[in-house]
Amino acid sequence: MEGAVLSRFDTYLFPLAEGQKRLAGTFGLDVASGTMEWSEELFAIHGFAPGEVVPTITLWMSHKHPDDREPIRKLLVGVLQTGGQAAVLHRVIDARGKHHQVLSSFDASPAGTGAVECVQGFMVDLTRSIHEEARQAADDALHGAFAHKSVIEQAKGIIMALRSVDAETAFELLSAESQHTNTKLHCIATALVSATAHGEAAGALALFKTAGAFEAGKDTTNPVCSEVTREPW
Repeated sequence: MEGAVLSRFDTYLFPLAEGQKRLAGTFGLDVASGTMEWSEELFAIHGFAPGEVVPTITLWMSHKHPDDREPIRKLLVGVLQTGGQAAVLHRVIDARGKHHQVLSSFDASPAGTGAVECVQGFMVDLTRSIHEEARQAADDALHGAFAHKSVIEQAKGIIMALRSVDAETAFELLSAESQHTNTKLHCIATALVSATAHGEAAGALALFKTAGAFEAGKDTTNPVCSEVTREPW
């Protein structure tokens, strides 16, 4: 079970950077005695060296985050009553107080008597994967924000050059067009920049629904438009 199951499961997790390792270990529970067997990796997830403590269901539960203990207890009770498989995402607090976000899977097969006598399972530490995914998502969002801001600034510059207006007025024109057409501001800006790259800036700007009013020196922005933030991307 160990190598095959954990290897297959690992392919579904967010990839780690080269050289980083994801801890994954197995466990077994003897229902009658409450004693457990832990692999070396499971000891490590809980902050212990192999053999440093005697694994029991009581110890195992004591390292669950307080908010997660009752849901896990109910899940285990259900598995012990009916047999079958179950899995749960939860938090482990190791011997040093460090928090781990893990996935635990249980497999309980009834014995000949019909009662569940032992439970086998594995635990995968997802902490690094989750942190890596969050970091990449933040990087992507930041990159997107800078990209949007850049194209909006380019579009403002184009309008300033073509209409001889200041940056504030150029932004108001973009914002008004965004509101009037119900189109994201950065999409309006991107279209204008793209048109400029093809030598069609004047024509593209002339197509703005609100351009005529701005040329006449009128402010067509409605209250919603006038309150558009300066960083709506």
